[in-house]
This record gives sequence, C-alpha cells and structure tokens, in this order.
Amino acid sequence: MDKIREDIKSREFGHYNCLLCGEHNRWGLGLQFRLLDDGRVHTKFKPLHVLQGYNGILHGGVISALMDCAMVHCLFHNGIEAVTADLNIRFIHSVPITAELDLYGEIVSNKRKIFYTKAKLVYKDKDMAVANAKFMRKVS
Repeated sequence: MDKIREDIKSREFGHYNCLLCGEHNRWGLGLQFRLLDDGRVHTKFKPLHVLQGYNGILHGGVISALMDCAMVHCLFHNGIEAVTADLNIRFIHSVPITAELDLYGEIVSNKRKIFYTKAKLVYKDKDMAVANAKFMRKVS
C-alpha cells in the first residue's frame, strides 16, 4: 500500500460531513488524524460533557464511533476508501469524561477487498478500549 500525503483531509473521500472528523459538520468533533512513522494514525481527543453516558463516564457508543473513525483514517492515509463491515470493541475501563485521550488506528492486513484493522483508546498510558474491525473497499 503506497502512503499518500500526511495532511489528508476527510473531504478527499467525501467524508467532510462526518460527525467525528468532518470539517464541514458544525456539530462535529473535528478530529484530525496524523500518520505516525510506524504506519499508525493518531489523534488526541478531549470529550465534551454532552458525550457522557453514566454520570462522569464517556458513552460507550461514542467510544465505538471513535475507534471506527481511527481505523477508517488509517485506511484513508493509505489511499483506501472503505466502509465498516464488522466492528468488535473490548471495553477495558470506564473512560472519565474529563480525560485527555490518545486514539490510535492501524491496518493489520488485507485480503482482496477486505482490510483488517485495529484501534485503541489510551488514557495516561493505559488502554481503555481496544477494537478490531474488517472494512470493505467502497464501490462507487
């Protein structure tokens, strides 16, 4: 897989209205991923209080969406446009709504039009949640 520009934007894949990373979504979180030297993508994220489930805890659905977003961005950074086919999350610890988080995504392997990825959400060097997913190359 050939690497493409590090400053890739969601709009290049028609993703500019995404709730998590879309630069044209006024209610979006504005996540911006950068490509690391080891091939993973990374972003920092500080939750908003409106994203909590139980009092003081980041909602599990938001965590799932964050993981999905990290994995799709590692595909974007490799010039691959794909959609989620299967997503599995392991919630390890509750995530405080006040946490400053690191979010990572990476491609593990691919077979034909299927891409296997993983992601993790980290707080103070501790894995809070991990995910594995399969993505299918998007067909226009």
